[in-house]
Amino acid sequence: MAPEVLRGVVLDAKDLKMADVYSFGIIIEEITTRNWPYDNILHDRCDDEAIQGILEKLKNVQIPPFRPHVPQYQLGEQFVGEIMRLCWHELPSSRPMFDNILVLLRKVKKGRNKNIMDHVIHMMSKYSDHLEEMIEERTTELVEEKKRSEEVFCYLLPKAVSEILKSGKTVEPESFTCVTVFFSDVIGFTQIAAESTPHQVVGFLNSLYTLFDTIINKFDVYKLETIGDTYMVVSGIPIRNGIHHAGEICTMALHLLSSVLSFKIAHRPNKKVDLRIGIHSGPVVAGVVGHMMPRYCLFGETVTYASYMESSGFGQNDAVMAKT
Repeated sequence: MAPEVLRGVVLDAKDLKMADVYSFGIIIEEITTRNWPYDNILHDRCDDEAIQGILEKLKNVQIPPFRPHVPQYQLGEQFVGEIMRLCWHELPSSRPMFDNILVLLRKVKKGRNKNIMDHVIHMMSKYSDHLEEMIEERTTELVEEKKRSEEVFCYLLPKAVSEILKSGKTVEPESFTCVTVFFSDVIGFTQIAAESTPHQVVGFLNSLYTLFDTIINKFDVYKLETIGDTYMVVSGIPIRNGIHHAGEICTMALHLLSSVLSFKIAHRPNKKVDLRIGIHSGPVVAGVVGHMMPRYCLFGETVTYASYMESSGFGQNDAVMAKT
């Protein structure tokens, strides 16, 4: 590894290419001496302490730079030593490009057929170019993956809350003086689930909630969660909307009731879907719970009352029968 890589410096694609040139200079030294780098220091002491000592010397910036020692008799030709020293230059920008190294090596071996050194330099150049393309490709993939993750994060949490979490800050619990909470569930869902396969139940709920999600997007509301057949929505959170939260929730509820009149269950087309809804307005506290899978949750009696209103209320069909 080049000294700048050992130091942990963040490098761009060009600097990484020049770091490969340094590594190639070490390969030339290995081929020339037919031995390990720094063999004159290590000898038979290939232990962690000796190797760590060499690495520390490489990391330190010193004049002259710490590099392998190659005796003149092992070089064969002086020019080879010059190429090695050029590849080992302390400044990456002062190292030759692979194309230039190839030209210099061909001068050394002028008149001979293609040799192993030509092959090595060709492979290193090819690898270096491929590495640059791979880094660019991986960077693009990373950006796309980050974008997708952020989109999913925004679905799980309100945008304002997700921005705070992405910045590394903690979301403090927040009190809201008055909001409106909505609960709904499907009457007879337990019977429908008992008479259906798990895949059919999932398909039914997915179709129903996709319809609901399309409708609530037209209103100033935020969907908190779905648990089984329970659908929970709130207005006035996380962005306050004055006194409009009750109107937004009630108008949305009427649209949801209207939508299920024409909704068909795929595996039971003759079965009518009947909704039971509970709504209540009042104060709540909102906050993010959990770290692995953070959830935006509401706490307070308002949530309890809305849930009780839903569980003890009438469905559409029940209300019609009671009126009759």
